[in-house]
Amino acid sequence: MLQTGLISIRLMFFFAYLLLCGLGPAGAADAQVHIKLLLTSNIQGRSMLAMENQAHLDPLLVLAQNILAEHKTGADLYLDLGNAFYPGVISKFSSGSIMMDFLDGFGCAATLVSSKDLRVGVKNLEHLQKSRTVRLLSANIARPTGTVFTPFVISEVRGLRIAFVAISSKRLEFDIAEKDLYGIGLKDEMEALEPVVNEIRTAGVNHIILLTGLKVETVMRLLDAFPQIGLALCGGDSTGTLYDGKASRIDLADGRSILMMDDRFDYYTVDLSMDKGMHPLTLRPHKAVPLETDDISYLQFIDRLALWKTKYLAEQSHQVAEAGDGQYVLDDVRLAQLLRDRFNSEIAIVDTNTINSYPITRDIRRSDLLGLVNLDYNVFTFVLRGHELRFLHQNHSNLVLVGLSPGKLITVQGYPVEDHRNYKVAATQPAFEKVQRLLGKNMAFKNSWTTVTDLLVEDLKHERVTLRKDYAYLERRYRTLFDVYLSNFVASGDVHRSGSVATPVDQPAQSYSRWGLEDRIDWTLYNQNHRFVLTPYLFYLRQDDEYIQNLLRGTLLYEYNLSESLRPYNKFQIDTVVEDIAGERPILIRETMGVSAYFNHLSGRLGLGFEKKIQDPAEDALFGLEVILGFRYPFFKHFTYLFEIDNFASIRTRDGGQLGLRSSIDNALAIRINDYLSLSLKHKYFYLHEDELDADYRSSQIFTTVDLITNLKIW
Repeated sequence: MLQTGLISIRLMFFFAYLLLCGLGPAGAADAQVHIKLLLTSNIQGRSMLAMENQAHLDPLLVLAQNILAEHKTGADLYLDLGNAFYPGVISKFSSGSIMMDFLDGFGCAATLVSSKDLRVGVKNLEHLQKSRTVRLLSANIARPTGTVFTPFVISEVRGLRIAFVAISSKRLEFDIAEKDLYGIGLKDEMEALEPVVNEIRTAGVNHIILLTGLKVETVMRLLDAFPQIGLALCGGDSTGTLYDGKASRIDLADGRSILMMDDRFDYYTVDLSMDKGMHPLTLRPHKAVPLETDDISYLQFIDRLALWKTKYLAEQSHQVAEAGDGQYVLDDVRLAQLLRDRFNSEIAIVDTNTINSYPITRDIRRSDLLGLVNLDYNVFTFVLRGHELRFLHQNHSNLVLVGLSPGKLITVQGYPVEDHRNYKVAATQPAFEKVQRLLGKNMAFKNSWTTVTDLLVEDLKHERVTLRKDYAYLERRYRTLFDVYLSNFVASGDVHRSGSVATPVDQPAQSYSRWGLEDRIDWTLYNQNHRFVLTPYLFYLRQDDEYIQNLLRGTLLYEYNLSESLRPYNKFQIDTVVEDIAGERPILIRETMGVSAYFNHLSGRLGLGFEKKIQDPAEDALFGLEVILGFRYPFFKHFTYLFEIDNFASIRTRDGGQLGLRSSIDNALAIRINDYLSLSLKHKYFYLHEDELDADYRSSQIFTTVDLITNLKIW
C-alpha cells in the first residue's frame, strides 16, 4: 500500500511538471505534431456525359478514386478551396447537387465559396448544405442580418483544435435578385475577419488557417493585420499567379507561409509540422490517375452520378432547332449581336467567354446549349453617354463590345460618337457590373429577367439571328433624335445702312437694346445611310408691345452618309415672320444641293442652289453658291467655343449678271452648368449686299443668354 501510494504521488508530481512545462493537454500545441492535409481546388464540376468506361475516363470519378487512396495512406483532413460547382454540365444541370454529394461523400470538411460557385445561386447553395456535413465557408458574403455561410469551422486533428476561416475573393458577382431582394453583398475582408478571429480566439483553438481566393498582396496584408493566423491556403479564384509567372509558396519574415494551388493540377497534399507555429514541410501537386477501388462511398456516388447523367440525357436530347446544311460557330460576338437585335440597342457588351466557341451543325439540342453557356445571367439595358463609350473603347479588357466602329473617329451606326449624347446599351449582368467598376459609378438599368440560355433557345427556335452571316441590317435600323435649344437673352444691336436698301426679312430695322427669345428644335431621323433633319427655328426680339425683330424659319436637310467625312446633301429652307410687318408676311426660300464635310471639330457645306422671295414681294430667283462653315471646340471641361458662318453668293442672270451676297457670322462662348443648362455670350453679324441697288446692310448683335438644352433619343 505504501509503495502504491508513493507511485501515485510521483505520478502526480510528474504530470504537474508536464503541465508547468506546457506539455500537457492544454499545451499540446507546443509539442511537435505532423499532419497531412488533402486539398482540391477548381474542380468546376467537370464530369463526362458518357457512362461507358467512366471509371477510367470521367475526371470526377478519377479524382474521387485518388481522394480515397490519399485517405487510406494517411491524409488527416480534406478541404476544398473553391470553384467546385461550376461550369460542369451535370453539376449545372443538378443545380450543384451532384458536387455537394461528391464533397460530402468523400469526407471534405469544408469548401471555400468562390466566384464560379455562386453561378449555381446563393439560395441553392444554402439549401444544399442543410442535409450535409460538409460546410460552405465564407466570412465576407453577408446579408443585413449576418453572414450567409459559415465563417469558420473547427476540426480536431491529431489532438489539435484547428480553425479554418474563409474569405471569398472580390471576383464574386451576385445575381441581381439576390442583391436587391435579399441584400446579399461582399463585405470588406478586414471588416469581416476581425470579429471572426476574435470569436475563434475564445473557442480554445490551437491554430488558425486562412482559406481564401484573394490576390497574394491582399493576403499578405491580412496576415500582417492578424498575426493569430498561422498559415494561408490560396485556391479557387487564386490560381498561383504572381506577376507574370506561377508561384506555389511565399514565406514571410516572421516564419508564416502562404501556399498557392496551381489550377493545372488536380489536387495537392500538404505536410505540416505544428508546434507553437505551423511549418509547411512539403507541398506536393498531383495529377489524378485511375485507381481501382471498391469503397462503398465511391460505389454509392457512381450510382448517384449515373442517375443524374441518365436524367440529363433524357431531358436534353430533344431537338431545339435545325441549323440546316451550313456550319456555324456560336461565340461571344454572335451573342452580342443577338442582344442588339432583341433589345434594339445600339451597343451590346458581354463578358469574355460568356459562351464557349461552339460549332453548330444540323440539329441543335438543349444539351448543346447547356455545354455552350458559361455565364448564364440576366440581360440588362441601360444608357451610356458618348464620353463613357469612348472610355470603354479604350479600357474594355475582358469585355466584348459590339456596335462601336473604330476609325479616325469612333462611330455608332456610321456617325461619330457625341460626348453628351445618350446611347442605348444591352449587356449581361457580369458585363454591366464590370462597366460600373470601370466607370466608377452606379447606373440605372432595366432588368429583362431573360437569361443568356433563354435568349439562345428562343432565337434558335425561331429567327436564328445567331446563325446569320451578316448583321448589317442592325445598322440600317432607323432611330430618332429630338434636340431642343431654348434661349432667353438680353440683347443690344447696332445697325448702319447706306443707300435705300430695304431691311432684310430676318434682320432688325434699327439699333436697339432689348430682350428676346431664340429657340430651335432639331428632329432627326437617321440610320447608317440616311439622315433627315427637320428644324423649326424662332428668333424674336420685343420691347413693350412692339417687336424689333422676328424670324420664323423651317429647314429640312437630307444627307447621304457616304463616308466617315463626306455626305452629299439636299437642303430646303423657308424664312418668314412671326408677326406681320405692316400687314405683309414676306417669305424667302432657299434650296441647295452639295456636299457636307465633317472632321473632328470642323464641319462645312458647299452647295449650289437658289434663293427666291415668293411673297410680299415675289421676286425672281437668285442662283448661287452656298458656303457654310462650323467650328466647335470644347475646353476646360465646361467651356465650349462655337463659330458658324453661312454665306450665299448669288447672281441675277436676268439683269446681266448682277451679284448679291447674304452672309451671317455667329460666335459664341458657352459655359455648361449641368446637363441641361448653360450660359452663353453670343455675337451675331449679318451682311447683305445687292448690286442692283448698289447698297449694303450690316447688323451686329451681342447676346447674353441662358440656354436650356435637352436631347431625347427614341430607339
